[in-house]
Amino acid sequence: MNSIILRVNSCYMAVLDAASTVNVDGFMPGHFSKADAEIEMEGGNAADSLYVFNGYLVDYAAQEQMLAWTLVFPGVYRVVAELSPRYCDEEPLKPIENVGHFEREADLQCPSGQMIVLGLNELGQPHPTLIEVPPGRYRAYLTCNGPMAEKHSLLEEIADYTEGDPPDWHILLVPHK
Repeated sequence: MNSIILRVNSCYMAVLDAASTVNVDGFMPGHFSKADAEIEMEGGNAADSLYVFNGYLVDYAAQEQMLAWTLVFPGVYRVVAELSPRYCDEEPLKPIENVGHFEREADLQCPSGQMIVLGLNELGQPHPTLIEVPPGRYRAYLTCNGPMAEKHSLLEEIADYTEGDPPDWHILLVPHK
């Protein structure tokens, strides 16, 4: 099992391949601007752009580019990942409806095999690999430890993370045949 502790300065996190098409600098501001423009064109309330942005994240999960989730607060979090020795059962997935659920799953394309996890404001920037897997397609299962994520929210420094605490998120990667 691989583990990483990271400071997240965003209210969104994601797991993705380092070579994913969405791993580009300026992802969040560009997509928020696009959401604002969409809401303005429809004559809607500017606050609704957050829902439009979340819809983009759901779409990227359906396109197998990233699995994103929301945070209540930025903080210091530990994420563990492991590669399953078994193959995926190939059952079709229910589409993700929103990015707020604590448990979810999505298929991910992994062309480089370098899986990273980060705050969405860090897309396009160098980031350490969480786990290296053979290039291919994987089903990613995300599980949140809610009490731990709450405990670690608002931490300022990695040194503030309590050694020995269980991880905030667990990601299981199951290869497709």
